Amino acid sequence: MSDQVWKERFDELCHVLKQTIPGFEIRYKADSFPWKDLPDKIARIDLFWDEDAATTVGSTIWFPRREYVEKSPRAAFYTLAHEAVHAFDFAKAKVGFGIGYLSPQVFALVFIVAAIIVGACGSLFWILPAVLALVAVAPLPSPWRADAEARAYAMGFAIDHWTGREEEDRRGYVIGAMTSFLYWKMVWGRHRAARRIDRYVSRIAGDRILSVSPAYRLVKEIVTTE
Repeated sequence: MSDQVWKERFDELCHVLKQTIPGFEIRYKADSFPWKDLPDKIARIDLFWDEDAATTVGSTIWFPRREYVEKSPRAAFYTLAHEAVHAFDFAKAKVGFGIGYLSPQVFALVFIVAAIIVGACGSLFWILPAVLALVAVAPLPSPWRADAEARAYAMGFAIDHWTGREEEDRRGYVIGAMTSFLYWKMVWGRHRAARRIDRYVSRIAGDRILSVSPAYRLVKEIVTTE
């Protein structure tokens, strides 16, 4: 499949998402604050600056660079399809999805505020919420984030299936990512990560995966239409 075809598919998916998700847009970190104002070597320290790492916040999908889409349209399409699952999750559950995705680490903010308030009252009990904040921010398992990523990572397997191709060791890469600090150790143990991703990959045959997210139906229609 030529790069031109994948670029057309990328553009078509963008168009459909704009029609389907209110306020949907794609933006580029390299063109936006604060990344654009940072020296390149410092900007690259950001884990989300990786060449193929996109980030979804609400209805906006952030790609690192515009050049990534232009030079690697097939990979960019896979990335966009993955992030589309998250965008639909945000559109459906809004703040609830964000809190679940960032849990349990997000609760560290609550404990920090509690420690400040209790400490301001002159009580030594501020130590308790402070300790809880340290515990919460640790790389603890996050079943909500793990499930969200498993549903999104299954998209890559689905596209492979619909287009008659197979990415070498995609499963190994996904399991490695889900158990790494890239997602703050959201799953402890490769066997647990494997069970999570297989739960959704097993639904691809027979198109049961289409009920997981509206993104799957949209992407299938695009990649299976000549």
